[in-house]
Amino acid sequence: MTMSQTENTTSVKKDAIESVLAFDGIDDYVQLPAANTDYSQGFTVEAWVQHKSFRSWSRIIDFGNGAEKNSIVLGNVGKSNALGLHLFCNNGKHFIEAPNALEIGKWTHVAATIDKSGMGKLYKNGQLIQSKQLSLPDNLNRTLNYIGKSNWVNDGYFEGQMTEVRVWNIARPESEIKENMSQRLKGNETGLVGYWPLNEGSENIAKDKTSNGNNGTINGATWGKSELPITGTKESEIGKKPDVITGGNSPSKYGIADTRTNYYLVDTNKPINGNGEITGWNIWAENTSPVQLIIYRKEANTWSVVGKSEVKTPVIGLNEFSLTTPIKVNQGDFVGIYYPQAGSISYDKNTAPLGNLSGKVLFTSSGATATAFSDSVDRIYSLSVKGNVGEIPIKIEKTETANYGVIGVGTNNLLCSRDTLTSDWKEIPNSGAFVSIALMPDGKIVGVGTNKSLYTRDSLISDWKEVPNSGAVISVTVMPDGELVGVGANNRLYSRDSLTSDWKEIPNSGSVIAVTCSVPPKFTTPEPVPSDNTDQVSKPIKLGPTGGSISGTDFQILPKDTAPQSQLKKVFVNAG
Repeated sequence: MTMSQTENTTSVKKDAIESVLAFDGIDDYVQLPAANTDYSQGFTVEAWVQHKSFRSWSRIIDFGNGAEKNSIVLGNVGKSNALGLHLFCNNGKHFIEAPNALEIGKWTHVAATIDKSGMGKLYKNGQLIQSKQLSLPDNLNRTLNYIGKSNWVNDGYFEGQMTEVRVWNIARPESEIKENMSQRLKGNETGLVGYWPLNEGSENIAKDKTSNGNNGTINGATWGKSELPITGTKESEIGKKPDVITGGNSPSKYGIADTRTNYYLVDTNKPINGNGEITGWNIWAENTSPVQLIIYRKEANTWSVVGKSEVKTPVIGLNEFSLTTPIKVNQGDFVGIYYPQAGSISYDKNTAPLGNLSGKVLFTSSGATATAFSDSVDRIYSLSVKGNVGEIPIKIEKTETANYGVIGVGTNNLLCSRDTLTSDWKEIPNSGAFVSIALMPDGKIVGVGTNKSLYTRDSLISDWKEVPNSGAVISVTVMPDGELVGVGANNRLYSRDSLTSDWKEIPNSGSVIAVTCSVPPKFTTPEPVPSDNTDQVSKPIKLGPTGGSISGTDFQILPKDTAPQSQLKKVFVNAG
């Protein structure tokens, strides 16, 4: 199907001038690691681009194994300003093109999607400009993946500036593309498999802010400044506590209801957005068969039922039910349903309004055994929940200091403090969203954000500031002398002398997921003298892949000259 090209613009609030990546059109590009991504449920690629010229077949992205070898290509067509998505698959070549979509000297958001049926679509500034039947990319390992460069030797390089490159293994609907194109992402959005904001402003690394950690190597491209057409999610706002609890899809009339009886279902598309309690739920019913709300939780590979409502008999149309007893929930819990008889909730298999849910509805024979209902793939159920934000549960990561008491990272990645181990938690202002924290000798707090960047703040009431040359880290600790030790997104160990120096990889690093240090004993004055007159240090403790706890009896004092220098004052948690 072909659609006529129409002029379209977008009006967005502009942020302050920020870093972007500039390409000279001669030999600049970003090389990404090999990736074996499953696109069987859909595909989306997005980017903000500002062209300076249209080089011959210049690329925004080119993922593949060489010219015409499983290639996924997004770029301009020939030397024109047409936008094209070209695929080279085992079943042949496929392409979709939109004339006059790209502009010189103007920031433009472009997106290309392919849904599970193979329908391809092109978008400009959040508006659909072309659609055509294509084929999904093959599922295999692609080793030659580039931003700004082609796998064909005679093609041109991208000339201009680029930011916010995003790759998804779902087909994003127009509504979501338009809603999120002018905002920074967190990196943990459902279906997001690669996210390169290209806004680091220093070094030659293009960070992937998803958990996949596919950081790119910048070749020649330079950091520039531009007033971006992006409102931006400030890092200090990432993970901000929601005002209300929500989850599930908006109740709408779709005209279809399930006919099977006595089954359970859990929908993993839109999980619950915060910690608190569910007080009510809404459905759109196509008939009056009874239905029950089920809230599921997944921890590791184990599913459990958090709570459930009374069985309700709906009326045809919109139903708003209240819970007699609120259900306590955590961020990330999932909304589900139970039908004791034939189903009543309206659902949609034409997924354009709310997004393609291919692969998003979970059916499993382990854990949540009763959710096996294979006929329900690709359905959007008209079911939502609502509630109130509650207290913040606190998890593992904490540090205890004389000045701050105890500082903790909540399961919602917000920082909290308590004066003593028996007092109550209080949320720290301007908390941000963090996965790891540590304390510098001078009292500064250092933390790893959910975007894997390093930040510091002078006190509990000050603001976070990003550390230069932060790299991509998942855990950090501070040695007594102020040296920082961190675990990179590649699970290797690094150290830096101070907050302003560079990271250096530690030899024989192994594969680690977290790090802390065992601080040498602090002696009172006068300092006790060991019986053998030798300096003393703490022995490092290495935990096996199954983890475990450390008690006081796990430490022993060793003469300094017998302790291995490469492990002094370090504790590793082995990733196995």
